[in-house]
Amino acid sequence: MAGLELILIAAASAACDPAAPIERAERAVQNLDLGGARAELDRAVGEFACGEAADPALLGRMWLAEGVLNSTLGDPEGARLSIAAAHRTAPGLDPAPFGEAIVQLWAETATVPGATASIETSPVLTRTEIAAIDGVVGPLPAKVPPGLHLVQVGERPGGMYFAGVSVAQDGVTVTVEPFKMEQAGQTRSVASLHLAAGLDSTLGSSLTTAVDGTPMKEPVVKLVVPIEFGFDDAYPTWWWRAYGLVGPVVGGELLYAGAGQPESTTTTFGAAVGAGAMLGDARLGGEIAAVIPGRLKLRAVGTLPLGRSGVIGEARAGVNVATGGRVEADVAVALAWRMGL
Repeated sequence: MAGLELILIAAASAACDPAAPIERAERAVQNLDLGGARAELDRAVGEFACGEAADPALLGRMWLAEGVLNSTLGDPEGARLSIAAAHRTAPGLDPAPFGEAIVQLWAETATVPGATASIETSPVLTRTEIAAIDGVVGPLPAKVPPGLHLVQVGERPGGMYFAGVSVAQDGVTVTVEPFKMEQAGQTRSVASLHLAAGLDSTLGSSLTTAVDGTPMKEPVVKLVVPIEFGFDDAYPTWWWRAYGLVGPVVGGELLYAGAGQPESTTTTFGAAVGAGAMLGDARLGGEIAAVIPGRLKLRAVGTLPLGRSGVIGEARAGVNVATGGRVEADVAVALAWRMGL
């Protein structure tokens, strides 16, 4: 039997510090500030949507505070569910500061049931994604005891980008649908190193000249194999990047105006900046590249991950403005890798 049940999702803040709202929630339940306690507990879940896998001891404190809140609100089933999660996650916690009723409930939930429930994600995680249940990183689907569980999903490298609380039931598979969450007050960006290699083809005119009797010829089709290294920053709705490049010319040379006479080269150097929109896992945008010798490239860019390989396919098309104002068609393909910072 399968079910879809995610009972709490909250937005992450820029601080990525679940300890602070959990401490405030503990004080709030002791001061009978029940509304404040609920708000802080919701905020704490959101704080787990960035950074590393949850600290089980800290997570146990969150469950314990929620159990106290539910008990005070007259919800014995909710209190038992939360206290059981706290005991299972952090059995070393001391419930005594919250009163005899909580101590009694703590004792009653000491026995952890068998792992008869399951948690999975939809879609299935890619090879670069990771998941953690109650602070323990591992593969999904995973068998878990019935009860409350914190599910985190993230990228490696890069850290967590999703957190939600699920209720697992005996014999039921809970399906979690993770998404990249926005931070309160700002959008969350994912900064990465941009590494790429590809083939850049420019279709223009053939140029022939000679200097001191040495012939030089630029072919109609100029092929370059660029190697790129730079910085990439992605937000939920847009992205930008900047990179440098170097690449050999294949099967020919490029001509340019030197100091008083034509010159040629078989190696290109340059730098580029680009930006655009996020379309799910795909991207669409544009870039401008200044390439030595004497080229300015204006191109549209589209990218798409290639399955679960961690490799991104890129297609680029536009114009190449060469020495003397020549405008040539430019088409390129590349394979890129993004390494989280």
